[in-house]
Amino acid sequence: MQGVTANDIHNGNLNVTELELYQVADGQRNRSPAQPWRKPPEWNQKFMSELQGDIQALSPPENTKISDFRILLLGPVGSGKSSFCNTVTSLFLGRITQRSIVGDSIHSVTTSYKPFTVRTKKGGCLHFRLCDSPGLEGSQGLEAVETNFLLDGHVPEMYEFNPSSPLQVSDPDFIQSPKTEDKVHCLVFVLDGTTLDSTWGMTTEMLIKLKTPRKLGNQKEIPQVILLTKLDLVDENVCNDVSKAFVSTKIEEMVKKASKLLGLPENHVLPVKNYNREMMLNDDVNILALLRQIAYFAEDYLENVQLTRSRTVSARRRMSSNSKSENLTQSCDLDSASETI
Repeated sequence: MQGVTANDIHNGNLNVTELELYQVADGQRNRSPAQPWRKPPEWNQKFMSELQGDIQALSPPENTKISDFRILLLGPVGSGKSSFCNTVTSLFLGRITQRSIVGDSIHSVTTSYKPFTVRTKKGGCLHFRLCDSPGLEGSQGLEAVETNFLLDGHVPEMYEFNPSSPLQVSDPDFIQSPKTEDKVHCLVFVLDGTTLDSTWGMTTEMLIKLKTPRKLGNQKEIPQVILLTKLDLVDENVCNDVSKAFVSTKIEEMVKKASKLLGLPENHVLPVKNYNREMMLNDDVNILALLRQIAYFAEDYLENVQLTRSRTVSARRRMSSNSKSENLTQSCDLDSASETI
């Protein structure tokens, strides 16, 4: 203590009956590690290799005779749909890619229905297609009818949407009798984590545009998830270390808000950080874990489709068998009546 002498402290009296000593140290108080609000994936190279192997091995059930899962990305303009496609293709090719054009614009940069196959370093392809679509807008963009056509597989690949002339059943490009492989097997809502309330862009009109495909997906029993993007803008601590997402109270609150917004369970809300500033790849286990979960949901949908189809076939066979039995009984009755006469 500058300017204070020992005599000032003990007042010239060294007869001490009780003495207490305290030590003051600089720095923050030791705190116990924050508990994760969701069990995070294991952040190591071994688990990443296992994830890549699982995803490359995933494919539609054999009895469906379908080669790829079809995953539709749907969301507002600028939410990160195209960036997510690029992030996934980058991870499996081992370099930064730009298969889908991205950028900041008032209106959607993506104007067509673009299914992307994902190639691997060894030259093969994964058994799913990430389908990019035009961003939802308040005054233009995809209409409810066109979204319904997408879900049911009526829209051909690379179809260019025209806001002034929506797709019609009578259009020559319209797929009249889509197969199961043309239909959407999992619907992914892509939302910007910084725009989940009215203050930052989630208008009532946009919410209606999001809830319409949500309702259509329920009617068709298509599994649905939410991808929450731009985590680094929600919590800057996540910018360089994505593993901190699951201990961030800000991101936890964002997940709860998104869950309430579209009425999906919290475990169907998947936070993600896209590659938008990096020039080199990071070992992003989180992206792979989310992708595997989406593929699982698509697999569940196809298994349900097959189960429904099997039950329908069995029911028709029973009806046909019962009809033949009734006809045989009627024929016997007529023969019996004829003999009596």
